[in-house]
Amino acid sequence: SMMSGTSGTFFRQFGLTMAVAVGISAINALTLSPALCAIMIKPKKEVEKKNLYRRFSDAFDEAFIKMSEKYKNGLKPMIKRPWIAFAVVIASGVVMGWMMMITPSGFVPQEDKGMFICEVMMPAGTSLQATSKVMQQMEADIMKMPNVQTVSKTAGYGFMSGRCTSAGFFIVAMKPWEERPFYSIGPVMKQVFALNNKYKDAMIIPFQMPMIPGYGNSADAEIYLQDKVGGDVNDMMQQCEEFIAALNQHPDIQAAYTSFNTDNPQYLVEVDVARCHQAGLQSSDVLKSLSIFMGGAYNGDINLYGKVYKVMVQGTPDSHNKMVDLTTNYIRTSNGEMAPLSNFLRLRPIKGSATLSRFNLLNSIQVNASPAHGKSTGELIKAVKEVSEKVLSRDYTYEYGGMTREQDSSGSIGVMFAISAVLIFLVLSCLYESYIVPFSIMLAVPLGLMGSFMFTKIFGMDNNIYLQTGVVMLIGLLSKTGILIVEFALQKRKIEGLSIVDSALEAAKARLRPILMTAGTMVIGLLPLLTSRGVGAMGNISLGIGTVFGMLIGCVGLLFLIPALFVVFETIQEKIKPLDKEKEIESY
Repeated sequence: SMMSGTSGTFFRQFGLTMAVAVGISAINALTLSPALCAIMIKPKKEVEKKNLYRRFSDAFDEAFIKMSEKYKNGLKPMIKRPWIAFAVVIASGVVMGWMMMITPSGFVPQEDKGMFICEVMMPAGTSLQATSKVMQQMEADIMKMPNVQTVSKTAGYGFMSGRCTSAGFFIVAMKPWEERPFYSIGPVMKQVFALNNKYKDAMIIPFQMPMIPGYGNSADAEIYLQDKVGGDVNDMMQQCEEFIAALNQHPDIQAAYTSFNTDNPQYLVEVDVARCHQAGLQSSDVLKSLSIFMGGAYNGDINLYGKVYKVMVQGTPDSHNKMVDLTTNYIRTSNGEMAPLSNFLRLRPIKGSATLSRFNLLNSIQVNASPAHGKSTGELIKAVKEVSEKVLSRDYTYEYGGMTREQDSSGSIGVMFAISAVLIFLVLSCLYESYIVPFSIMLAVPLGLMGSFMFTKIFGMDNNIYLQTGVVMLIGLLSKTGILIVEFALQKRKIEGLSIVDSALEAAKARLRPILMTAGTMVIGLLPLLTSRGVGAMGNISLGIGTVFGMLIGCVGLLFLIPALFVVFETIQEKIKPLDKEKEIESY
């Protein structure tokens, strides 16, 4: 419930941000832009002396008119041979699907946050002094690494191990982004992980905090091995060790580990209930006395010299050091006599787990895994599935936690694209009062999506939520580009009575300038995303690559595809429903 609540909060905030952005943009388009156009755009005066700007403007207009004519003439072969357009549509769809399959999937890209955590786990039972000594040596080694600014350490507690004398962690702060290469935190974490070869008795695990708060302590995948039959913990630990060993052998996984172990030295307290009753004591009384001697207890407050003091009852330091010898610790019996605790208790040294946890009401062991260099979390999820099918017995299963759980249950991007396509198709059908003409726009959109995924793969990025958001936006922008041509062509056809081919050619020529302006301003406006630095850079780059290159390829392709597709589908539409020109002119 905590994870679902956090997820809901995140997406509500994301939706609110998008709503505000759309509102600010709509207000600008409806009010500010027309006012600025009236102020800045002035009519040409023939008698005005031609300055440098006017000469440039006239030369540009003349060159653009010539380019428009060449563009119009270049459309004629495509319109005469519509099979070329359909071949391009089919090829772009196939390439787009293939790129979607081979592009690694992810949820939220891990950013360079300027710091990372390094968990240290010593062998079970290691004292706090020994752990601190080893960590001091590790601190000196980490400080020598390039691009590291400061290192702080804490012994006796771990992000994954909890409170434990054999655990600790480092907080490694990197130098400012201006003083080091882009995303240099990855190589440093790799060097820290390599310290495992030097400190054989320790397990050193570097990791970054998750990008979305509330999704665990680590950005690594959280895997919960579950015991479905409620068996022995030692058997589950053995199965977990086999599972981890197999995960570490997989090429898509850099490291898999767990802080859980069953080798912690402990004492099993056995109570002689019969002797307790003979002395008029309850088992809880004896255990409470043992707890006071070994730890302590709050006994109340006293007022002294105008102040309130807390009264804490605990054993002497010697009693802690002589824990096994219960003959030196006494308890008062019902007859008022003092009797040693050894009369009622027996301590037996054992080994066991420091903590026991449950996941989905089943005994579980948390396993963390990080993807190999160049691999995404989606590929890690596939690797875990492959390993689990080979290694885990029928008595055990696994579930994901944290962001990995959200990614695993987020569904396919294909479903999102399908929903977007259906909505746009319905809107276009209402706009044109036809179920056929919208296909002249819809079939050209995959060309732009192909460009998005192609360049995402070329730049080595993964298919994450930022890219998917940009792609959904790109579908709308490319559809809008097609609407500019189709709407103008329908007006030429229904009002001026031009032929279908001439309507398509005139519309494409007339709308070339606004289409190029729209696409150009979008591309130029998003180019800074590709050079982002610091926290959020990977998300900005993912969004920028998908939209910039998708718009470039999609816009160029749409300029040639849509006129040809319009001729085909408008011809089919008029064969089904002949055009009533007089009625159409009156409606306009």
